Amino acid sequence: RAAETTDTGVILKAKFKCNKDAAQDGVLVSVQKTDASNFDEKNINVTFSGGNSVILTENDTTMKLDDKQEETLPIYIEEPSVQHVTPYMIITGGADGLPKHVITDGNTIRDDMETSSDNEKESTMTTDTTEKSSRSAIDTTEKSVSGTGDNQLNPVSHNNHKGVIIIMARMFGTDGVRGVAGSELTIELATKLGQAGAYVLTKEQEHQATIIVGCDTRISGGMLASALMAGICSVGANAIFVGVMPTPAIAYLTRKHKVDAGVVISASHNPMEFNGIKFFNGEGYKLPDEMEDEIEALIKNNMKDVVLPIGSGVGKIDYRFDLRDEYVKFMEKCVPVDLKGMKIVVDCAEGASHYTSVKTLTDLGADLVAIHTDPDGTNINSNCGSTHMDELKARVVYEKAAVGLAFDGDADRMLAVDEHGNVVDGDQIMAICGNYMKSKGTLKKDTIVVTVMTNLGFTLMGQKEGIHVEKTKVGDRYVLENMRKNGYNIGGEQSGHVIFLDDNTTGDGLLSALHLLEVMVNTGKPLSELAEIMEVLPQALVNAKVPNHKKEKFMEYQEIADAVADVEKKFKGEGRVLIRPSGTEPLVRVMIEGKDQKVIDEEARKLAELITKIML
Repeated sequence: RAAETTDTGVILKAKFKCNKDAAQDGVLVSVQKTDASNFDEKNINVTFSGGNSVILTENDTTMKLDDKQEETLPIYIEEPSVQHVTPYMIITGGADGLPKHVITDGNTIRDDMETSSDNEKESTMTTDTTEKSSRSAIDTTEKSVSGTGDNQLNPVSHNNHKGVIIIMARMFGTDGVRGVAGSELTIELATKLGQAGAYVLTKEQEHQATIIVGCDTRISGGMLASALMAGICSVGANAIFVGVMPTPAIAYLTRKHKVDAGVVISASHNPMEFNGIKFFNGEGYKLPDEMEDEIEALIKNNMKDVVLPIGSGVGKIDYRFDLRDEYVKFMEKCVPVDLKGMKIVVDCAEGASHYTSVKTLTDLGADLVAIHTDPDGTNINSNCGSTHMDELKARVVYEKAAVGLAFDGDADRMLAVDEHGNVVDGDQIMAICGNYMKSKGTLKKDTIVVTVMTNLGFTLMGQKEGIHVEKTKVGDRYVLENMRKNGYNIGGEQSGHVIFLDDNTTGDGLLSALHLLEVMVNTGKPLSELAEIMEVLPQALVNAKVPNHKKEKFMEYQEIADAVADVEKKFKGEGRVLIRPSGTEPLVRVMIEGKDQKVIDEEARKLAELITKIML
């Protein structure tokens, strides 16, 4: 609340506590923001003593272990749009006694911050150190420090700035709150998300609110669902737990049963140790940023001013595992295609579609070969599904099947394989279905909504077929936003996340599969022939690893800007160069399209390596 924007960042008055002592003689410490509702004028001081211990102090209760001179440092707060669920930072001691680095989400933080004179009036962190701790700090500057995930880094020296830079990352990413279950996405956080989410989503309701909750097949799903529903009930709302269910099924059931909200516990295509929590409103749409921010603010303020009910005022939990069949019937009603005689191989990714997709396709008459339909809680997305398609490609050819269908863990996306074992991606699926809809007069405004990452061949297809191609930022939420605003009814991403807005309010892998199969059946054409509607131009995509806080600013480095300009000039007229920061990871994505795959692969690799070298 008490924040002020300055030339060098945002200064925030906040309370911190030492969470634990780290390794290397106490030089590393982690601090966790607490009691965010109690922002005040008190100074928060951290003292490095001669014994390398670290002490939390406040004003006149400051504990000093020696008489060394203290130096006051402003706390800088940045708020990048990155996905991060663990509110911790790591500080390493500097050789001059000042905290030398602040690390969060596996990245070193900007080292060129300067302090304005006005900043010293704000909340402060004070450091006091002896020569011993200074030497210890020097010794650790070249040792790697672990962040989250697989990120490893070697701290580099600061430019003697007078400030500590702390990243306060946004809790919600582009697809809900996500992290490693148990360590980042904890049961405490799940409970708080249940409380705050239920309160924000239902506070305008005069009746006792009800929220549907489902999950994918991850072993942590039940644990997190229990914690989430405890939070929901603690604010007086009811929960209906439907068990393992695809993400789009929760969106549909939320609308059908006219409940107040829906929640999915899933990390989609991520490995099994990750999990996530994402919300739908009562209409089945993902929440806008403003509502997510409101939920996050409540959590940071420890549910301030929210009165928790007792006695008969608390909510209750009902269990409705039968509702998955309602989703199956809905799918069959949306696209009642006759699949008799069609041999289909489906890869369910050991995930949420292992029942619903098999049941639906079988009901519609398909000669079905189903693989990866035996989830054990730990094998979701493991060498299977839409992110690992080699097995499906080989199986389609072996079975002499007409088509292969691959879902991801929560079944909100689908990629296909033609009868020859070739992948048909989201761009091609949209081209096939969009052209079929246009021929039937059902393609609204003759428009398909895609992202800037869509293959250039899609744009050329649109020009040839008289279809307007509308482009948005990367992310299905931006595609959906554009569709709703402008009245379009199909859009999606190359990854296979396709939205058929006439049928459902979010990306739906099974629905996409049925629409694709409908075109195959009604035209009598094999998928390989249908896919020829667009030429997929050679495309190279290479990720450059960079610090999260710098990824939006890569073009501010002259050497990078010059290199990008050279590559753009090289491919002008016969290709496309697109460089953008990732929305969820510490990466800059380098994408080049052109005529020669070998040439664009090499150019993309060289440019990505240059970006990493300069920015790390």
